Amino acid sequence: MSKKKFVDIPQTKALARGNWHTIFTAFVAAYDHRLFEKPGRKHGPCPLCGGNDRFQFFKDARETGGSVCRHCGAKPDGFDLVGQANDWDFIETARQIDALLNGEEVSAPKSVDWEKIQKQQEEATKRQKEKDEFFRSLLKKVWKESFRAEAPEAAPLRRYLANRGLDVHNYPRTLRFHPGLDSVNEDGEFEGTFPVMLALVVDKDGAPVTIHRTYLTEDGRKAPIESPKKLMPYPSDRSVSGGAIHLSGTGKVLNVAEGIETALAVQEMVGGSVWATVNASMMKNLQVGEPVEAVWSWGDLDRSGDGQAACKELVERLRKEGKQATACLPTLDIPAGAKSIDWLDVYLKWHDSSVIESLRFIKASQKAAA
Repeated sequence: MSKKKFVDIPQTKALARGNWHTIFTAFVAAYDHRLFEKPGRKHGPCPLCGGNDRFQFFKDARETGGSVCRHCGAKPDGFDLVGQANDWDFIETARQIDALLNGEEVSAPKSVDWEKIQKQQEEATKRQKEKDEFFRSLLKKVWKESFRAEAPEAAPLRRYLANRGLDVHNYPRTLRFHPGLDSVNEDGEFEGTFPVMLALVVDKDGAPVTIHRTYLTEDGRKAPIESPKKLMPYPSDRSVSGGAIHLSGTGKVLNVAEGIETALAVQEMVGGSVWATVNASMMKNLQVGEPVEAVWSWGDLDRSGDGQAACKELVERLRKEGKQATACLPTLDIPAGAKSIDWLDVYLKWHDSSVIESLRFIKASQKAAA
């Protein structure tokens, strides 16, 4: 093909719209038209990595050419797939597609070395398996080395909760203490060794997935590091989506909040079963099964809007699933300079006031329903 000096990208994209079957047939050696004919429904081998049943086209593929592979990732439009299949950059990909759709000579698609790809897949699978085994061993080791929150060794944990204004009498079995774990920031730099509050994160079926860490100081403050709260890495065959930290047993009525401390504050205010979802994303994706019939979602009030949106989204979904669900959001103003306000803030501000007393009706109604 004689290369053009200039390609009108918007025009080429417009030409490609609705012509992706022709484009993929010409340029993607391992293209399977059967997958393209059932976009968003049929899975099959990936034309790039060859992995079985991991590739599909998006529902709008006829317009965009978009696809996704669980190994290679998402490709919002067909330019990505064509480019990667032939080792072309975006400009060369656009030139080739433009030439094809204008009836000009084009390059033959790059052949696929499946033997090489299979070997790469086997090596990647082996590495992932070793990585998963390391994570499993590390999680077990950390949990085994930890102490119950009531243990003498766990004094920093109890100081921390007390410093947060919480008066916990019955510590959850899913909350434990480790005397010293290393902390590394996002750049891989060592930040120090600190005492840690551990919390067990389980999946939607209640199976252990990972451990949430809150790095502390000996006197019960958050450790002076970049991110004192973080999840431990976990095996690739596990998922936190739909899961939470179960801070108490599960009954017919369940209270959920984002943070551990907020959830404990809710428990002090209204009692009953309580879970912490760790963050807004996990809150909106929380899965609630039997025997729960009613859920009270105690959301954070964020300037970004994420906390309240997650709270309301969870409630709306649970109602559609046939459960009783109620959204509870703080009515206080977010303080100047603060990013959010949560129910722990409400509890601390109005601890001995009629505001907290007014929540007794919730406690009474939950107790009656349990």
